[in-house]
Amino acid sequence: MERPEASTMNWNEIIIGDIHYAPAPGQCLRQLTATQPVRRVDIRDLLIPSKCEEGIHQALVDGGYGFAASRLAQTYPQVAIGTGYSAGGTLLWKAVRLGMQVEALICIGSTRLRYEDPKNIQVPTLVVTGEHDPFAPSKDWATGTAVRHIVLRGCDHGFYIADKGRSAARFHIQEFLQSIGRLN
Repeated sequence: MERPEASTMNWNEIIIGDIHYAPAPGQCLRQLTATQPVRRVDIRDLLIPSKCEEGIHQALVDGGYGFAASRLAQTYPQVAIGTGYSAGGTLLWKAVRLGMQVEALICIGSTRLRYEDPKNIQVPTLVVTGEHDPFAPSKDWATGTAVRHIVLRGCDHGFYIADKGRSAARFHIQEFLQSIGRLN
């Protein structure tokens, strides 16, 4: 994967996978429905290189989210739709908080959002988590905010990779994008 370079180019949509670079392009809930080209960003390219996925996770937890979010916001300062899976969704959330401009934010299985205050996001945002994911934000986490938090019944953290939950998640994503006039 090529390393991102600072750019003022406006992308229609970027997608950031999880630390395992999942989902694969053919399984991505947005890439399957998007009609415009999307740019996949490897989370590993936003951090100081690490050889193992556990190292990437630890690097993010140990302050790497701030570094990677800053780099992401500088590299992609303006994007129509940002979609992130797990750590990728948390990274996008933090980049938006640092000034990255998006018209819509979609965070799928982004468990570390439980530490974030949904009142701090001012763009249309959809967060989709699994009911059986023990680390997901609580069901009422976004109550009273503009953030839409959908909890998929019977699903765990990896619902976006497994068959169970994928069609329900895709439905909610399409419904969200249609409601804000961004279904393409």
